[in-house]
Amino acid sequence: MPGSHINDHQVRLYMKMRQTVSPRSAAACAAFSTATAYRLEQDAQLPSQKKAPRGRRRPDPLADIFDSEVVPLLECGGRWSVGSAVGERCKARIAT
Repeated sequence: MPGSHINDHQVRLYMKMRQTVSPRSAAACAAFSTATAYRLEQDAQLPSQKKAPRGRRRPDPLADIFDSEVVPLLECGGRWSVGSAVGERCKARIAT
């Protein structure tokens, strides 16, 4: 399924099946794509053994005003004007 992460069990099943069948067939048995199978051929580490992804690379520009100004606008705002109201309020806040 596109976008879902593979787990250790799938990788182990793939590696076991890979001893007897092609990467394409083994990937089908393990329920992931052929492209993922070829990626696993290059780096056969289990997903649980890989490094965690990096966090944010820069600070969140709305962190100081989000709880005090954006959340109240979202809670009480109208259905269509909320996005523009939040944008206008943030521009005004940043300009001052």
